[in-house]
Amino acid sequence: MEAAAAQLKEGGYTTIMTNKGGGSYEIKSPWVTIYNEASDRAAKLGQQFGLTPSARTRISVPAKTEEEKDGWDEL
Repeated sequence: MEAAAAQLKEGGYTTIMTNKGGGSYEIKSPWVTIYNEASDRAAKLGQQFGLTPSARTRISVPAKTEEEKDGWDEL
């Protein structure tokens, strides 16, 4: 994502393409797609590892049983 952001900063969000007939036209830079896909992957990883508020609500921790408790639990 950082590499794509650097390329976008350097070259801009559009690029000029030339067709076989010699005509030129402006299109979205391929780095925009790369950046967007990397951003989506980072967001999905964040959700899987509980890094978003909604993902943290789905995390559950089992309660300790009597045999798992130690002397420090009573303090």
